[in-house]
Amino acid sequence: MENKETSTLRDGELALINKYTRREHKAEEIYAFTVTLCDNDIDRDFERFSDDALDVLSKLFVGRTGICDHSAKSENQKARIFSCYTEKPEGEQTRDGRQYKRLCARAYMLKTEQNKNLIAEIEAGIKKEVSIGCSMGSHTCSICGKSRAEGCVHRKGKRYGNALCHTVLSNPQDAYEWSFVAVPAQRRAGITKSFEKKERKNLTNIDIVKQLGAGEEITLSANEAASLSLYIGELKTLCEIGKSFIAEKRTAVIGGIEKALSGVSAETIKAIAEKMSVSELDELYRAFQKEKGAKVQLAPKTKINKSENLDFMI
Repeated sequence: MENKETSTLRDGELALINKYTRREHKAEEIYAFTVTLCDNDIDRDFERFSDDALDVLSKLFVGRTGICDHSAKSENQKARIFSCYTEKPEGEQTRDGRQYKRLCARAYMLKTEQNKNLIAEIEAGIKKEVSIGCSMGSHTCSICGKSRAEGCVHRKGKRYGNALCHTVLSNPQDAYEWSFVAVPAQRRAGITKSFEKKERKNLTNIDIVKQLGAGEEITLSANEAASLSLYIGELKTLCEIGKSFIAEKRTAVIGGIEKALSGVSAETIKAIAEKMSVSELDELYRAFQKEKGAKVQLAPKTKINKSENLDFMI
C-alpha cells in the first residue's frame, strides 16, 4: 500500500519535475519523496556544515542525481532532486547546543517495473539513509578557527574544556550527487516522513511580502505564485499612476516658483524641485493652488479718493 505522505506530489511540483523530463509526465507516473541531505550537527567524522553552507547547498543540489553507494555509474542513477530548502525545527538542538538546521530535498523517480522494488524498500524504511558528495572550500577548526590546511594542532573528537573539537565545513564549491548508503556520516540524514513539511494554508500576498522583506526563503505554490504575479501587476499600474501624478505636481510647483522668484534661473528651480520629497512637493503645490485661487477684492467707491488716479484697490 502506497504511503501518501511520502509519495504524493504537492501543488505545483509536477511542473518542477517536468523541467527535467523530455516529455510531460503525469502525476501517476511519478513517485516523490522527501530526504534530509545533511545538517549543521556534528557528525560521526566530527565534522559539521555551517549554517551558511546549508543555504548555498540548497541551491547547488537542485537537479542532482540520487545513486547507490556513491558509485557513479549510469545504471545506479535512481532519482533526481527537483527542489531544496532549509529549515530549523523548533526546539531541536545540535550536540553542542546550537539551533538545529537541516537541508531537505524533494526527489522523484519513475514508477517503473525496474524501480518497483526500490520504491517498496523506501516505503518499508529499508532504503532510508543517504550521504552526499560535495566540494567545500573551507575546513576550519571549531576551537581556534584556523584552517586545517594550516596545520592546526587541535584534534577532532577531543574535548578542550567543555568544547568538542570538530571541523566546520563552509564555502561550498560544488555538489556532485547524493547516495543511498548503509551508514551515513550524518546520523539524521535520510528519507523520512517525519521531516515532511506540514501542510499549510495558502499565504496571502501580504504574508509573502513580509517574509521576503525579512530575508526568509519561501516556496510558493502555483496558486500563490499566480496571485503574487497579479498583485505585482496591480502595484506596477498604481506606481505608474503615482509617477504621473507626482510629475504633474512637480511641473506646477516649478511654474509657481518661477513666478514667485523671477531672478532665479529655470535650471536651478528644476534642480531644487527634483530633490524634493513627495510631501514637500504636495505642500508647495497646495500653497500655490491656494494662492492661485485668491480673489481680487474691489474697494468700495466711497473709500476711493478721486484725487488719486486709481481704478481699484486690493
